[in-house]
Amino acid sequence: MNALLTLKNYYLYPKNQPRCLGVDLKLSAGHSLAILGPTGCGKSVFLKSLVGLAPFSGELRLLDSFFHHPLPKLLKFPKRSLPIGFAFEKNALFEFLSVEDNLSLAGAFQDEAQTTQKPSDGERLLKQIGLWESRKKFPRALSGGMKKRLAVARTLIKKPKILICDSPLAGLDPLSAHSIFTMLKETVNTGSTLLVMSLQSYTLALTHFTHLLLLDSSGNPVFCGNIEDFYCKNPHIKAIS
Repeated sequence: MNALLTLKNYYLYPKNQPRCLGVDLKLSAGHSLAILGPTGCGKSVFLKSLVGLAPFSGELRLLDSFFHHPLPKLLKFPKRSLPIGFAFEKNALFEFLSVEDNLSLAGAFQDEAQTTQKPSDGERLLKQIGLWESRKKFPRALSGGMKKRLAVARTLIKKPKILICDSPLAGLDPLSAHSIFTMLKETVNTGSTLLVMSLQSYTLALTHFTHLLLLDSSGNPVFCGNIEDFYCKNPHIKAIS
């Protein structure tokens, strides 16, 4: 199976201080990577570096696009759009657009060759996340959980091959968190999408993800690999059923 995301000797450079020293990963469609670590360790920076919003060095391959930087710098994406979806921790919604227009606008920013969405996709997603009745409202009228659900749906409508989510469950009530996580996992279970996601729950990471990147407080990797290897290298930790 061809890898959708490959990292080799990957370093981050927030404020010119190297982190995530020498991460090596190869992930394919159907895989899911959980990123765990204390607040401030660099989880968000790691995710942003994958889409050109934070400097890195080493090798990065996204689908069939290859990037190699011997020195830390920002990533320059090719002119054509890559099928990558990114859900920001702060949602990044357009406050002057309604719920349905936020979703429609996201779906419009695709290459024609990649566009497979149907007019009914937006309606289906809004109903799935419980925002159909609020489709005419503006973000300022939504609760925190509703905004988060819209931000994730806006990413999913692009039908990305690589789905990157920065703490999509943070600060949510249990019902909203379950709704969002179920939606993300259903996308991965189709077998055509790779999910890369930062979160705070060890239980979710060890029971619902295929791979784990565990960072310490300085942003250095404590573990990087698949979940089976994690249990083998940590026999004192019992598998969570």
